Amino acid sequence: MGLEDIEALQGADLRQLRVFLGDKDKGCAYGNLFKICTPEGHVKWVCIDHRNGNYHKAAMKWFEEVISANGGGWTGVDGPELNIQLRSKTIATQFYEAMVNAHGVHFLDITLQWNVSLGDLEELSSAVDRANITRLALHVTSNGPARDVINKRRRYNPILKLMCNNRIQEMKLREFSDFYKRIDVSVMKGPSRLQKLNLPLYTRPYKSILLKLLKRCSCLVELELQVSDFNEAFEDITTDLTILPSLQKLVLSQGLRCVIAAVSQGRIQSMSAPLWTGCIWGQSLPGLESLFRKGLFTELTAQISSSQHASRLANMIQWNPRLHNIRLSCHMEDAQTLMDAITSTRERMLLEQDYLEPIRVSLSTFAGDTGGINIQFEFRNETTTPTALSRDVGQPTLNNTWMLSRLFLEYGHCIDTLRTFGGFNDELAAMLDSVTEQRGSKITSLELNVAPLTNVGLESMVKVIERSQDLHRLEFIFTELETRHQQEKLNPLIRRCGQRLHGLKVEGDSADVWIPKVMALCPTRPDLPQLESFSLATNDGTQLSDNCIRWIVSMVSPPPQEQPTYSLEPSSQSATVSPEASMCEWNPLSYIKLKHISPHIAVWESVIRAIDYSVLRTLDVEGGFSFDDMDLLRACAPVGSNPVVVLNFSIISTSFIGVDFESLAAMVKGQVEKRVT
Repeated sequence: MGLEDIEALQGADLRQLRVFLGDKDKGCAYGNLFKICTPEGHVKWVCIDHRNGNYHKAAMKWFEEVISANGGGWTGVDGPELNIQLRSKTIATQFYEAMVNAHGVHFLDITLQWNVSLGDLEELSSAVDRANITRLALHVTSNGPARDVINKRRRYNPILKLMCNNRIQEMKLREFSDFYKRIDVSVMKGPSRLQKLNLPLYTRPYKSILLKLLKRCSCLVELELQVSDFNEAFEDITTDLTILPSLQKLVLSQGLRCVIAAVSQGRIQSMSAPLWTGCIWGQSLPGLESLFRKGLFTELTAQISSSQHASRLANMIQWNPRLHNIRLSCHMEDAQTLMDAITSTRERMLLEQDYLEPIRVSLSTFAGDTGGINIQFEFRNETTTPTALSRDVGQPTLNNTWMLSRLFLEYGHCIDTLRTFGGFNDELAAMLDSVTEQRGSKITSLELNVAPLTNVGLESMVKVIERSQDLHRLEFIFTELETRHQQEKLNPLIRRCGQRLHGLKVEGDSADVWIPKVMALCPTRPDLPQLESFSLATNDGTQLSDNCIRWIVSMVSPPPQEQPTYSLEPSSQSATVSPEASMCEWNPLSYIKLKHISPHIAVWESVIRAIDYSVLRTLDVEGGFSFDDMDLLRACAPVGSNPVVVLNFSIISTSFIGVDFESLAAMVKGQVEKRVT
């Protein structure tokens, strides 16, 4: 019988129990039980553990109701962070009480949306202290009430006291009006344990107050300051950085624009400027040019809306000889001008000094432009022209194709890495062929999307490949292979370049038609001895023949002493070996992707048994993979089979709907990429 089955005492019986307890328990100890009231209105006597448990549940429920009523919510990637906006003192008092009673809130982002007085901030400070908050972001949106004028010059003192409570580790203060004018640093009686601090808008008249405040925050690792003038703020902060011996990062920001300084032992080591994230080059930023002239910058990120700003870019490079990393975004038609500006600036600088820092430049077109490129090129220390360049070629328009041709003509011989997409056409291929024939090829990595090229463009690219002696990574991407036009491109590339091919991606509907054509060009794995990456996708899930499946299995097989041919019988591991194949060697695959290759019941078993897991980095499976196949994979990829790299296993569009992912992950021992859908 449970307690819920016992009938509650009522009326005379309850009064009789009271008399009995009064006679037998003179000290009213009641067995150290505590009286609580249930939601139904009944009185219960429970032990302390049950009392605390019930109390916490009720407190948390009330807290969630207060949060919901005020439009708050939980966010955060480093842990649950509570975000809430409070519109009045009454609502704030209710929220503080609920927060303190609930416990468990460590990260709080709070906005006070009324005329906040000194008393209001003292109430907030007390609640934050009692709730054991460790990270606080505070927004105060008003100047304070007129009736609180007597406290005007000490209104924000409760915030300073909070900095010294030995629990707050991170504090962000936003939208405070005249913050430095309304504080008295002397109220900070002990040292602050803050590690990260973000302070409101700073101007030079309050330099002494700022430095006094920072002296009390000697444990700071990161400091961010909103500024009106970059150079003034930098000079004021760096007057004596020894007051912040642990500081590693200093950020000066103005809206979305900022500069970041790396600090060590009280000295500026380097500076970077991710200035124009979300805004456009050319806006007036007080003090920024003076700051750039100090020559401390090593990294620059910018969006340049017009080639007219190329001269400004050149100045920044010349002022900062330690600059080694530049990331630029621009319009397609301005790319050539900016690259020329960088090159000419390097030429001038080398005339003045014997050595320059190597510099790497990433240049991409705006996302809104029709078509685009992504270029990375590098200047070595003694050179004035790029010595290594990589490119992603997107989908250019007719006019942009002309612009890309100019870039190829000027810098094509410097290309180190080239990845082509839908916009790499015959004209660009011919230009690259011509330039590399005249000036040589430095290509070390080429990823070629074959689809947009005709036989003329393919012939140009084959010539480029043949003269690229340093090429150590070559990948072909064949798509839309259900069409005869695309199938005809297989022959010239695989027959002439198969021995140097490192990656092969073949994709298309009606795979039973085009896979035999690929098989005819590379019937055995030794025909592609350098292959490291293999991807095959049949988008319509076509039923494949046994010969096609045997070929897929042979492609993913490692180089054994004897070349096996796996049977499609589920439990069979028999093999036949040709003397020619047993004499050949090839690289085992590090990347395998198979998409909807077949609903055949034994295909996955054959593939799983064939793979060499000692070097495999990624196995990407889409469609038709069963739970039994997962169990077999676990058996074939035991712990310790690959001590160097982690097996990333993806399962997409499979029959695992409703299965707990942790149970799947436990079957494949090691780290598993969570992409189950």
